[in-house]
Amino acid sequence: MSSTLSILYIIDVIKFAEGTEWHLFNLVKALNQRGHECTIVAFDMKKIRLIDKMEKMGIEVIHIPVGRYYTFDALKKARVLSRVIKKRKINIVQTFHFKADVYGSIVARLSGAKNIISSKRDTASFKRPHHFFLHRVVRPITKRYIAVCKSVAEVVARMEAVPHSKIKIIYNGVDTSRFKPVERELKSRLRADLGVGASDFVVAIIGGLRREKNHATVFRAARLARSKIPGLKILVIGGGGHKMAYISQVKKMGLTDTVIFTDSVEDVMEYLAVSDIGCLVPSSNEGFSNAVLEQMAAGLPLIVSSVGGNPEAVIDGQTGFVIDPMDYKNLAELMVKLFRNPQEREKMGKEARKRAVEYYSIDKMIDEHEQLYQEILQDNHVCNER
Repeated sequence: MSSTLSILYIIDVIKFAEGTEWHLFNLVKALNQRGHECTIVAFDMKKIRLIDKMEKMGIEVIHIPVGRYYTFDALKKARVLSRVIKKRKINIVQTFHFKADVYGSIVARLSGAKNIISSKRDTASFKRPHHFFLHRVVRPITKRYIAVCKSVAEVVARMEAVPHSKIKIIYNGVDTSRFKPVERELKSRLRADLGVGASDFVVAIIGGLRREKNHATVFRAARLARSKIPGLKILVIGGGGHKMAYISQVKKMGLTDTVIFTDSVEDVMEYLAVSDIGCLVPSSNEGFSNAVLEQMAAGLPLIVSSVGGNPEAVIDGQTGFVIDPMDYKNLAELMVKLFRNPQEREKMGKEARKRAVEYYSIDKMIDEHEQLYQEILQDNHVCNER
């Protein structure tokens, strides 16, 4: 793009380094390097290292605490947000999550911002009718929508009554230079550092420990599969509100020696480096998983559930397997199959890596965002000429 843009990203929460937060980090980092001015406003924020990294790059992250968006306090905070928009002469506003989509969009439009984009990142399983009603209320002031996959785009079209012509699918991107297969020697050293045996079969799960991520199904599968897989290890990477409950469940199932829990980690690459396959079987509310892309780029075959964008990322029988979300018996069978067939496992991993590089690179994602911004500005120019 020839002109420098001033882009404001409004997001409900930045407290953990999870999928949306990493997506936003990668987006603003690349756009900043390409000469654009990016600003982030978060309504609920905790000072995590990801924010420190952005600020060191010169990207301002502003905390405007907004609780309930229909209170007098929210009205006062709207004036603060409005000043940010006017002072920086923002020409693109992009929102993430419900409060930003509704409250943030209305404030932005009243502040003179005409180019508002709503980013849709999941299948909205937890939203209620009044949420969709409010989404429809702000539809006239929302110029375009970004959906992270086809299944999310269908939800936006059906539940928010958004024309398909206003929705652009932009898949998440993965840094394929950072996430990549490692040499066997390095894998062995990392396994020793983490206390994983050289002959163990390691299944990695990346994601917050929330009910919809469906870790319990993986534990049930592990209980079935471990008699056929000597040294089976389930590496659970991430933190969350259900961690203690899952630790208790694993203990009751007799899987304490099989399941390894980590805390939330900023760099998951060393954990992927020790893994043999990846697994993500959410039961609901999935978008297009960054974790799946990272594991694909790292050269791991995957077993995923047919929820959200998982079947779009993983080609069943080619780069991994797609199963019904609660089918722990099939999951166990596929774990055993991949354990017993190292050549097939290696072939699938190579195909997964190839697909990540070809279709889901960071550069491709950034290019498509820039192209969308340019289209919007060009449309404005044409309309003004008329």
